[in-house]
Amino acid sequence: MLHVCYGNQLEVLAEQLAEHLDNHAVDPLEPELIAVQGHAVSRWLALRLATDRGISANNKMLFPAELLWLLFRRVLPEDVPPFNGFSAQTLAWRVLALLQSEQFVSRHAALAHYLETASPVGQWQLAERLGRQFEQYLIYRPDWIQQWEAEGGTHWQAALWRRLLTTGDDRHWLNLRTRLVKMMAQEPAAAERLPRRISLFGLPRLSEVYLGILQTIAVYCDVRIYALNYSSVFWADIVSDKERTRQALSNQSGLVDYMETGNSLLASLGRQGRAYFGQLLELDALDEEVFHPPASNTLLGQIQSDIFYLREGGDQGIQREVEPSDSSIQIHVCHSPMREVEVLHDRLLDQFDRQPDLDPAEVLVLVPDIETYAAYIEAVFGTLTDDRRIPFRIADCGQSQRTSLIETFFALLDMPFGRYDASAVSAPLAEPAIQKQFDLSGTDVDQILYWVRESGIRWGIDAADMTRLELPVGEENTWRRGSDRLVLSHALPPGDMLGQLAPCGPSDTTDAQLVGRFRSYLELVFGLRNELSGERTVLDWNIKANSLLDRFFALDASNESELRTLRDSLTAVAYSAEAAGYTGTVTLEVYRHGLAQRLAVPLAQ
Repeated sequence: MLHVCYGNQLEVLAEQLAEHLDNHAVDPLEPELIAVQGHAVSRWLALRLATDRGISANNKMLFPAELLWLLFRRVLPEDVPPFNGFSAQTLAWRVLALLQSEQFVSRHAALAHYLETASPVGQWQLAERLGRQFEQYLIYRPDWIQQWEAEGGTHWQAALWRRLLTTGDDRHWLNLRTRLVKMMAQEPAAAERLPRRISLFGLPRLSEVYLGILQTIAVYCDVRIYALNYSSVFWADIVSDKERTRQALSNQSGLVDYMETGNSLLASLGRQGRAYFGQLLELDALDEEVFHPPASNTLLGQIQSDIFYLREGGDQGIQREVEPSDSSIQIHVCHSPMREVEVLHDRLLDQFDRQPDLDPAEVLVLVPDIETYAAYIEAVFGTLTDDRRIPFRIADCGQSQRTSLIETFFALLDMPFGRYDASAVSAPLAEPAIQKQFDLSGTDVDQILYWVRESGIRWGIDAADMTRLELPVGEENTWRRGSDRLVLSHALPPGDMLGQLAPCGPSDTTDAQLVGRFRSYLELVFGLRNELSGERTVLDWNIKANSLLDRFFALDASNESELRTLRDSLTAVAYSAEAAGYTGTVTLEVYRHGLAQRLAVPLAQ
């Protein structure tokens, strides 16, 4: 049976979910399948369930697409591959193979014109963008997909889609939906392969086709949707003032008389939710409501109350008084993101002083672009150690923006594309994992940086490298020349020279081992120029990248999670290319972009 539970508070919806799980227990060895919109919600819900029930175990939190694929795998085990060949990551590699096909590209003038001057990285970026776009088409424009597959549409995207199906796997979820419905109708035993219960929690939207699948399987298993609804009054038909004006200007004044505006804030900012709730109301489902009217003793509460009762603030000439000390809504004008975070930190400290029972775990800060603010958050919230420190966690942030180890790894990948200047080669030595790998301390690194400056090292590996870079300045300031001078300081008596090469640096034998360890690091870095050149298959690049991790980064308890994240992402890139059937070769730049895109996706923690 399909159930929809509406509520205006996530906490109350979580209580309803916990209560249902307790009162309707299933096999303890069968995981509870719960669809959520993101990892932050997943962590919050797991903690909430553990708080309400005393324990949270064997709950499998999935994204909606992952849940759907799991259902297909259960009901259609022979027809569904273990991987989704139509995920954005896999589609990108499938599209790239077609973009590299001159036979296909030459038939479409717009595509050929764009790719005529595109670099390999430009090709990949287009393929990656199209992969995301096609994934969205499957979800929100299934009518386009069905039209294209019926040989309709002359646009190059339609032709590209049809070519994807004829040259590779055609089992996307729209086709599998048809097979699932047919299987459920013809084979009663198929229903036994469905899970006993499915829960969908706090999802802001689901496509009409997705809801149709839930309606189909709800005949055979318990499907519950916990929907966050801000108003207890029906608001699926309200429109914003802008929409109302647009209709009036389009000479459809007769329709305007029947349009309701309700609460203007909800009408203008809730358009997406309005369409979603309209779809939910059309489902054949049992509805349940757990609304709690918000308190209206603050300015924020009054706005929430207006939305809850679907009324316009200030209607009927009602004047509302607000306490001068009310700080429920604050607006601050700041000159930079850094200042914004500093003000936020101060305001939070003020709230903790005002409300002693307020816990940091109860505070959620929403940011429009977390990648932009992540470094500032770390700088402000992460550097305080006294009673002004506020425990925090950055959610839904790509890993490449969060750890120095991953940034250092990418710096090593970028090394062959540069001039091997002094700062680029020296910078990775600041990473603790590299220091441990080469038995260096922070003091050792400071000494090495001093030697680099004193020996006159500026850029270039050696004379041959300077020639390759077309820099006719000789080898006086190259790494090889400078490091050779450091070694000679321990091999020659003071004042002696080897030809035109004068020793430079320490003569104390206690520093000899440090020079040797530094030279070992340099030789590995120099080798990257040839090792990471040319084109290779994705699998070969994966092997090279893992080898680079082994040689440069020492594993310990402090960086185990970061290295595991990197290796998992390397594997995921290779797996996506393999799933796409991509056997071509790519440059390191293309592989690096694919890896960066994978790491930019927030990962479960």
